[in-house]
Amino acid sequence: MPGTVSVAFIEFRNVSFTYPGQDRPALDRVSFSLEEGCHTALVGGNGSGKSTLARLLIGLLEPQEGEILVDGLDTRIQKNHRTIRSKAGLVFQDPSSQIVATVVREDAAFGPENLVLDSAEIQKRVEEALESVSISPLSRRGTHQLSAGQQQRLGMAGVLALGSRCLVLDEAESMLNPEGRKQLNTLLARLHGEGHSVLRITHFMDQAVCADRVMVLNEGRLAADGDPSLFIREREKLASWHLRETPVQELCRQLAGVFPGFPDFLKEEDLTAHLRREGYTVTLPPRLQKYSPPDSGISAELRGVHRVYGKKSGRPVTALRDLNFSLRKGESVSVLGQTGSGKSTFLQILNTLLLPDSGSITLLGENPMDKKTDLQALRSRIGLVMQQPEKQLFARLVGDDVAFGPSRMGVKGKALSLRVKEALDQVGLPFDRYRDYPVKALSGGQKRKAALAGILAMRPEILLLDEPTAGLDPLAAESMENILINLQKEGITLVLVTHNVEQALRFSRRLAVFRDGTILRDGDGAVFFQNHNPAEGGMDYPLAGRIAAALHKDAGGSILSADDLIASLTGRREG
Repeated sequence: MPGTVSVAFIEFRNVSFTYPGQDRPALDRVSFSLEEGCHTALVGGNGSGKSTLARLLIGLLEPQEGEILVDGLDTRIQKNHRTIRSKAGLVFQDPSSQIVATVVREDAAFGPENLVLDSAEIQKRVEEALESVSISPLSRRGTHQLSAGQQQRLGMAGVLALGSRCLVLDEAESMLNPEGRKQLNTLLARLHGEGHSVLRITHFMDQAVCADRVMVLNEGRLAADGDPSLFIREREKLASWHLRETPVQELCRQLAGVFPGFPDFLKEEDLTAHLRREGYTVTLPPRLQKYSPPDSGISAELRGVHRVYGKKSGRPVTALRDLNFSLRKGESVSVLGQTGSGKSTFLQILNTLLLPDSGSITLLGENPMDKKTDLQALRSRIGLVMQQPEKQLFARLVGDDVAFGPSRMGVKGKALSLRVKEALDQVGLPFDRYRDYPVKALSGGQKRKAALAGILAMRPEILLLDEPTAGLDPLAAESMENILINLQKEGITLVLVTHNVEQALRFSRRLAVFRDGTILRDGDGAVFFQNHNPAEGGMDYPLAGRIAAALHKDAGGSILSADDLIASLTGRREG
């Protein structure tokens, strides 16, 4: 109606918040409003205040200055919290922190039960919510048996079952594989189309551009606010905000270096449409030679390995089945596969945190299933950086945490200080600055680096990494990846689990693709993409391959990088 004024669903009015013991505010005089039905992306570096904002929004934290209103309700008033959380539901970055029940369907039902709904309505909501996030088959599974990605889907199901009109997602896609992220995008688009508000906190720049509005937080302040094209307008400021160009934007810049005047795009479909419209074609490159492993001794070998969780529960879950794998000294391998395919269990077997139920395993010449084997000594030679490595930190000061492992190995005095210095310097946390730095004051990216330093200080012969860049801002992720590539060049044996296909291919020619608890394919990455549909392993072609496939039906598996794509583009129509 003419003259109707839209009312904000969420309002932040000059909000500030500082954590106890910190000098710098996590949020500093932040003001904005979101109307009902909006789709907003919130981006920024680790430590910029994004998660703090989300917790303030639902009343888990109280602003020290300013006020926050959700559908007109003040978050500072305790009695409003229950209603606020039924209107705006938060899916946490750490999915395990919001699981309250031991069975999946019971956890999804927790919120509706607290709204005192009748049992039929609760059952209906739970079934619809679990179906929406594609975990209905897991409804009777124990929540402790879920992978991190499955836990995130369960968190979303719990929010949907509450009937929330606004979904607040704090890096909810960080543990999902590409197929899982596609499903999440489809779900969010549907919910948004049905009138739900979506506030999506993300480090995936290609996800942020799917929103109608983008807000950038930097050092606790709202640095930019507008539609996604601000990534183009403010390209020069992205690094200062700890962000990078979107993958498509970066590819366009590389194309402009070869084809002068090539325009900027943010979305893959827009770039592909332009290439088609302008008559670009693709010439297939010659097939690459197959990957050959290094001519060195065996570091690890698994034969017929089987591992089952919950054997006594009546609902056993097979995590690994008849798995065969070998790893040579100095070799690197990237491990990919669907969420719940057994990748994390595989790493824990390699580190001896878990032992197989059956099969054989040899690690650095030792048999960990032999009771005479000193497992503690063996583990010190095989470093594991977990999926959420910041949980490995426990000391008050960074230097003490890094020193713990080698000190348990008997390293003392100057030798111990040297180990700590080398490890901190190696991961980009200078020893002189960070040895006495409080662990709690580290950003997310710095915690990842400190956890890695603690492993490197033990000088492991094999290094296992489970999603080491998940949840990091783009610049921190790039820094971590560079650290790992340098370790690789130094000859350490590495196994990297990742959902990022581009990262996997940058890291190693060898890919081990998991599905349903076993290795579906193991070998040369280029050969895999040339001969197999990556969807078999819950993956997709790399961006360059997807664009090439849109121009030539056989090109997806042959073009794996931006350099490949640029070299293959020919035949642009002039005029």
